[in-house]
This record gives sequence, structure tokens and C-alpha cells, in this order.
Amino acid sequence: MIEFVPINLWGIGTAVLAAWVVAGLWYSPLLFIRPWAEMSGVDGAKFAAGLGRAIAVDLASFAVMAFILDQVLHAWGALTVVSTVLFPALARLRRCHAAAFGDL
Repeated sequence: MIEFVPINLWGIGTAVLAAWVVAGLWYSPLLFIRPWAEMSGVDGAKFAAGLGRAIAVDLASFAVMAFILDQVLHAWGALTVVSTVLFPALARLRRCHAAAFGDL
């Protein structure tokens, strides 16, 4: 049975905000909006028409991903900032070791 742990609203909110800022910069005129628009054939009017919906969908998906990550990290015992940062690195190291030595 799945047991949900208390939700870390500050952590989820911070993760959603950080993902939204990165996505906003990624698709800004500073970085990749022009090459993306040229390659996908999207003109300015079509882009502007769907922008509100795209932002809403992005924020909702960021919130779902942050919630799931919060639950998984808590279930695996990563309860501090240090353990949360180190956990993915250690998990990756374990997968590399298992792949190299066949003890997966």
C-alpha cells in the first residue's frame, strides 16, 4: 500500500519556481526561442495564442514532478539538503558500479 508522507510545500514550491525560471530562460529570446520557432515552423501569433495554456500545463507538470520527487526522496531517507543533493550522485555511482561489475 502506498503511504504518503507529509508534503514539503516550501520544497515543492521552490522546485516549481526554479523549473519555471529555467524553462522561461530556455525559451526566451536570450537563448533558444528563435531557433526553436524556425525549426518547428511556429509564427509569433500562433506562439502567443497558446502561451497561457502552455505556461499553465508547464506549472502543473512541474508541480506533479516536484510532488513525486518529494515523496520518493522522503521514502528513501533523503531528509536533508545534503542527502537530497548527494542521493542522485550516489545512486548513479551504484548503477555505474553494477553495470561495470555485473552485480546489479
